[in-house]
Amino acid sequence: MGKVSKVWAHAERLNDNNARCKFCELVLSAKGGSTSTLRKHLVGTHRIDVDKNDSTNSTRSIASFLVGKPNLSKARTLQIDRKIAAFIAQDGRPISIVNGEGFKSLINFLEPDYDIKSRTTTTALIQERYDEGVRKMLVQLETALYVAFTTDLWTSLQNIAYMCMTAH
Repeated sequence: MGKVSKVWAHAERLNDNNARCKFCELVLSAKGGSTSTLRKHLVGTHRIDVDKNDSTNSTRSIASFLVGKPNLSKARTLQIDRKIAAFIAQDGRPISIVNGEGFKSLINFLEPDYDIKSRTTTTALIQERYDEGVRKMLVQLETALYVAFTTDLWTSLQNIAYMCMTAH
């Protein structure tokens, strides 16, 4: 039998393709026994370098588990929250994308200290963005001397009727 990676002290194998982090319970890829994804997760999220044989790893892992992710400011977190909401709204993505493993992996790679918000929180941020847009549009309409409207009607492939109204 081959040498067992130290990564498995921090992860539990679920099946041939997946493993679960023992700290945050995130399910990660472990295809064919590969530990590279788990290793990157441990280093990036929990600040655990399994290749180092010092006692600071256990201290860091406990601290990151109990304290959370303190390296990200509230302003930066809010900025990321709003960018994710804008991405979903502008590109017409489903809100459930925030639960997707690929999305979580991307965000963790780009900003390891960021906690992805729930669908409910993301929906509230999109609603706030919409409400702000409506307020801005109403201010513009109230101050306009003249307004011209055009409409466009169409039916989708799913047989849903749409009407778009544009104010000039």
